[in-house]
Amino acid sequence: MNARKVNANTTTAAAAGAPAATVRHAMIAEAAYFLAEKRGFASGLEQQDWFAAEQIVDDEFFKPSAERNPAAGGKPNP
Repeated sequence: MNARKVNANTTTAAAAGAPAATVRHAMIAEAAYFLAEKRGFASGLEQQDWFAAEQIVDDEFFKPSAERNPAAGGKPNP
């Protein structure tokens, strides 16, 4: 599974008014899991997975759309 895809229940929680920090943390944890799974859960790279997941989640969900792709008028790349 692609690390950029998150569980629909996580994003539903954001829409339901869950605190942004709690939702962001859950999304990062899920993305980090999928990154670790992709590399076979080899130990010693957990922190690297977490930092990469933070970047993915923040880029996809927590930055204003203009910051994601200013050349396209704020619309993210497909």
